Parts: sequence; C-alpha cells; structure tokens
Amino acid sequence: LSFYWLPDNKEALVKSIESEFSELIAHSVSTGKITLPPIPEVVLRIQSLCTQETTEIIDIADCLLEDPGLAAVVIRVANSVIFNRRNITCTDLFTAVSRLGILRVRDIVTAQAIEQLKHTVSLSKQCNKILVKSAATSRELAATMVMVAKAFKEAQPKIYNYVEVEKALLSGLLADIGLFCMVNEYHQYLENGNYLDIDIALQIFDSQCAASSQLVLSSWGFD
Repeated sequence: LSFYWLPDNKEALVKSIESEFSELIAHSVSTGKITLPPIPEVVLRIQSLCTQETTEIIDIADCLLEDPGLAAVVIRVANSVIFNRRNITCTDLFTAVSRLGILRVRDIVTAQAIEQLKHTVSLSKQCNKILVKSAATSRELAATMVMVAKAFKEAQPKIYNYVEVEKALLSGLLADIGLFCMVNEYHQYLENGNYLDIDIALQIFDSQCAASSQLVLSSWGFD
C-alpha cells in the first residue's frame, strides 16, 4: 500500500481517478442519466417549455401557479433593483414573466431549485457540508459578478453596452452546478463499498467542476 502513496504514484492515481470521474459524468450527461437529485416538476416543465417555439408567457405563468414558492421567487426577482428599472412594482405572474422573459425565468427557477437542494439533500455529512458551502460561495460569486458587470457598464457604457447584469447574476448562481453532479457520484461511489479519500475527491471536484458544469447546463439547453 505504501508503494502507491509515493509522490509519483499518488499523482498518477489521482489523475486516473479524476479521468474516471470525468468520463462517468460526461457519460451520464450524454445519455440523459445525470445523477442530480430530482428538482421540482414545475422546473422540469418550464425547462421543457423553453425548448418549444410555440411557448408563450402565459404558459410559463400558468406553470408557476403550481408552485407558490417558486412563483414568489419570480415575482420578488422581477421587483428587484436589477430588473425593476422603472420602479414599478408587479404583483402578478404574467407581468413578472413578461418583465423577466421566458428564458430568464427558466434560469431563475433552476437556480432557486438547486439552491434549495444544496441545503436539503440527504447525503453523507461530508457531502452535505460541501454542498452547503457551495451554496454560500455561489451567492458570493453572483453578487461579485453583478458588481463587476455594473462597473464595466458605468466605466465605458458604449463599449460594454452588451453586458447583461442580470445574466451575470444568474451565471454566478449556476456556475458550479457540476459540483452537485460530482458530489452525488462520490456519494454513490462510497455507498457501493468503494473508498476514496475526501481530500482526493476535493481535488477532483476542483479540477473538473467547470467542465462538468458546462456539460450539465448544455444538457438543459442553457447558452
């Protein structure tokens, strides 16, 4: 056993496991068997509706009526400083969806669903701790991205007119969605009787998170 933990062999082992995890996640996404915990049916339906050219604002609003929690989040975001530039408060879903846009509503409800799962999913203590920390980091990243986007637009509005502050916010919230996928794979790996040191797992999560996040978001139709 000590032979495998010599510096060179340890590095080779980590790379081997990293490659295995990466291939496992890529396969899960490409085959539609991603191991993310189930998100609310309403969110899945909205994601599906967003892929259909005939979908209208009323369709998304009606779908949101089935989940009061998500409906409240959408209205609250629509009335936030970022989206309510004319300072006109909206109190109904149709107006909120109209203001935000169908695709942005999809982004918001997906981000909210993942945020909730990070706090409520039942895995091992170590895995839950990673996800709770991820939720806090996502919020901090989103806030930072908003500040940076605003600073660019204010400094040189003509050059950076294309920068969307609201998209910067949502990108921050969803940036590490791939971590959720890998943590679940890690949990299942341990549940199946295997062993992988948490420190090595964290190295793998760190190096593969960006690529995994891109795979997950692409599979859901995000740009």
